[in-house]
Amino acid sequence: VYFPGTTRVAEAAGVLLAPGDDRQNVDIRWEAALPTRIDGIVSTADGSPLPQVTVMIAAVQGSGPLQFTTTVRVTPDGRFTSAQPLPPGTYALIARAPNAFAIATVEANGTDISGLPLVLQPPVSIAGRIVTAGEGRPPVIAGQRLQLTAMAAAMRSAPAQVTPATATGEFRVTLPPGQYMVTGAPFFGASADSVTWGLGTITVDGQD
Repeated sequence: VYFPGTTRVAEAAGVLLAPGDDRQNVDIRWEAALPTRIDGIVSTADGSPLPQVTVMIAAVQGSGPLQFTTTVRVTPDGRFTSAQPLPPGTYALIARAPNAFAIATVEANGTDISGLPLVLQPPVSIAGRIVTAGEGRPPVIAGQRLQLTAMAAAMRSAPAQVTPATATGEFRVTLPPGQYMVTGAPFFGASADSVTWGLGTITVDGQD
């Protein structure tokens, strides 16, 4: 529990102390927290038979004092139930099947959540190209991969799939919906190219 009495990092208040300060009345309220149970059903968007699927429940970073992650069993008809009650916080539920995902975010506040729908959708596919700009001999682009990391920690269990770039730099990224950042530039091995060439800009739909 954070001062002045919250389980959320974003809602915590700081206490400023100067050297030699003796601060009084820094009280933290302690209240009983009711757990939350979640159950729901996974389905396909077109009503086709449900493939093999798993559901992961993960606490959103900073929403509670515990970093909680669990995987729950899904029955053949798509139903799932959290194996244990969840402490207060914000949770991401991620259903994963071959070439399909479903994502939902819920708030655990002591009231049980029943019948949560998770409808499987195909992942997002992004096509792009690595190009070089500048003087000197360009590096070999073929086989290079960009590294993308989900901004939300709960999404990192479903990493982006990046195909290697072709000789002309074309590549394709397949990933669940969400916000991502490029966390690594192409690496050209133990050569001068790794020193003289680096990631400059990223342009999406004409915007830097």
